[in-house]
Amino acid sequence: MKNNGHNYIDLLKIDIEGAEYKVIESIIKDNLDIHILCVEYDEAFNRIDNQAIKRIRESILKLYDSGWKIVNVCKRTNYTFVKINI
Repeated sequence: MKNNGHNYIDLLKIDIEGAEYKVIESIIKDNLDIHILCVEYDEAFNRIDNQAIKRIRESILKLYDSGWKIVNVCKRTNYTFVKINI
């Protein structure tokens, strides 16, 4: 973004096979200006252990607490969030 002089991202789609948690943490920590975020939670159907649903729920709550609103859920694994306090 910096190299290209961009201040924000209109749409970011994350389908990164389990690495979504760390990327979401970074997005929140760095307060990246992303307007729409699409996330595939890989563990929704490919659970690593019995804590998968808890990890997904915690990730969603962190996004919610950071100003994101869920606007769509598809097949319980693909979530679309919109930043409500841009």
